[in-house]
Amino acid sequence: MIRCLGVAVCLLAGGAIAAQGLDEPAAARRPVPPIVAPVEYHLTFQEQPRFPDAKRPEASKPAAVNGLSITIQPEREEFPANGPLAFEVALTNETDKAFLLYDAKRLGGRAKLVVTNLKSGAQWTVGAAARGPDAKAAARESVAVEPGKSLKVTVVVEPQTRPVPLPRPRPIPLPQELRRDEAGQPAGGQGANAGRRIIIAPFPPMLPSGTGPCRVRLLLEFGEHPDRDRIRFAHRHWTGRIATNPADFTVAAAQPLPPGPVPPIPPVAGPLTKEQAVTLAQAAAEQALSANYESNEPLRPAHAGQWIESPEKTASVKDRAGGGWTVQWTHFPKGRGFSYNVTIDVDANGRTTVREVFTGYSARP
Repeated sequence: MIRCLGVAVCLLAGGAIAAQGLDEPAAARRPVPPIVAPVEYHLTFQEQPRFPDAKRPEASKPAAVNGLSITIQPEREEFPANGPLAFEVALTNETDKAFLLYDAKRLGGRAKLVVTNLKSGAQWTVGAAARGPDAKAAARESVAVEPGKSLKVTVVVEPQTRPVPLPRPRPIPLPQELRRDEAGQPAGGQGANAGRRIIIAPFPPMLPSGTGPCRVRLLLEFGEHPDRDRIRFAHRHWTGRIATNPADFTVAAAQPLPPGPVPPIPPVAGPLTKEQAVTLAQAAAEQALSANYESNEPLRPAHAGQWIESPEKTASVKDRAGGGWTVQWTHFPKGRGFSYNVTIDVDANGRTTVREVFTGYSARP
């Protein structure tokens, strides 16, 4: 749980924020550059396929432990680089007696998906969220799997956003009547304390796996029901750990997000904060670093995923004359690995400028 001071705005999948002044005529409105939300990845689970009509590659070979057999199958041969990924997991009872699986709708609640890029060697691990709507719905529920029968669950990986804190207006503006013109639109001259309407615009973040041929495995763990001493179950619970054999798929170029309605968010006012400037600078830096780096196998392998680790902690931030900040990240590994130096200017209105960018790769062991 992230506690945000001021107004917290929860953005849609990697969304961006744009602001428009309500106190200006429509023709004079100038959008503020987007603020990119931090993106996280968790496994989510559903009973129906995410891509029911797509052509699928081969499923993994079955892997069995103590009578439980498991396979994983990508729901598409190719997924776009901005996701989502979706996989069908089949759990089969190979014994002659039924058994129970606790928290079966979430595959035990401790699932981990491991994606390996076969071209770059980059590995990305995604786990199930500790809390969420699907976790609450499936809590304390066991599902029976009859002999020879299978239970199928779809595992989905897509970007999920964290709330972004926006500054509280200081001083807090006094309530004002919002005047409108004959057409019902906000009229000009609403005063210096008029709020700003925040709207959401789609922005497709790239999956950390990178593009190219990929391989996936799923690691599961099923435990006992927490009320096993109080409830008398008709069948035993299958407990233990099991991992699928690998299945292959491809991550292709990113696809633009489909157009959709733009939901309004309550008004908020205030200047850009230092923390928001770092978030803006990181988004610009990641794009600049990816555009600057050129791979040359095998001397310079392709880069996959995010360049800057712990951006808030590793950023060097300085005030700029006239307002805004200069944000810099530098990384030169002692041994083998990727190196970079990038400097981004962020003005008081959120506009970013790339001042310097360098990327490289060290082959030293």
